[in-house]
Amino acid sequence: MDVLITSSSRPILIPYLLNSFKRFVDSQCHCKLRYLLHEDFVFPESSNDVIKWAVNSGVFDVIEKHNPAIGLGLSITHMLNFIKSKYIVYLQDDFEFVRTGIDLDRIFWTMDRHPEINLILFPQYNNKKAVKHFLSRETEFDGCLFTLYDSWSFNPGVWRMNWFKSYWKAFKEYPENNFNKYLRISSYNTGFYFLGGFNEYNFVKHIGCTWRVANWRLINDDYGGDIDFEVCKIKNKKIDRAPWLPPYPKRPVYFKNKRKPNLSKLNKQEKEEFYNMTGICHK
Repeated sequence: MDVLITSSSRPILIPYLLNSFKRFVDSQCHCKLRYLLHEDFVFPESSNDVIKWAVNSGVFDVIEKHNPAIGLGLSITHMLNFIKSKYIVYLQDDFEFVRTGIDLDRIFWTMDRHPEINLILFPQYNNKKAVKHFLSRETEFDGCLFTLYDSWSFNPGVWRMNWFKSYWKAFKEYPENNFNKYLRISSYNTGFYFLGGFNEYNFVKHIGCTWRVANWRLINDDYGGDIDFEVCKIKNKKIDRAPWLPPYPKRPVYFKNKRKPNLSKLNKQEKEEFYNMTGICHK
């Protein structure tokens, strides 16, 4: 089975993900797992460090990178060309597994027997907390307990690939929101579950924040940019990042309007970063 990891220039975070996954999940799995990585460029040196780390790890069968960044949605679309298995384990580089209890062999077997299951998520919160906003229920499949969820999520979990490919659109920005809107319109928003019953607690924790590859950058070490991004929802910006990690480097400028960008407020170095990232010729 394939394990797809999407990353975005976070060389300090991604080893936590891989090492914890291999310890708590892969080491308990009897089927052969094949690892694929997509690195979406954000910071030049950090992005190169991710690729070096991935190559040196000797774990990955496929390593792909895009520069300039193409966004999470198009990253997934690109990696569909390399996926060979009927299910995938999907992971993002800023999660860490914290305990045992994920039996992939049983999950795959259960999904084989129940084609109505399209997504099984590994909760990062107590399941009862995660589903409190809608009328959910516990469901048992062959002795394996799940909690019904109402939308697709790109948090760590297992996907049924033939179902996903049938309804996936190549959304660049906000792929999760756009995908769920499309599913609701098409009336196919079914078969999504959290692993475990209502009282199941988290298998993963989020050690990064929401700064993946949207069109914004840091300004004076604070959030900023040219679009209204989800980061505005963060109530306490001081705790949205793991406390043992170093401060963010300043992000290269990345404008939505690439043809006629307004660079008047940028210094020389920031302008060079913009040109290097977007590939726009400025001579």
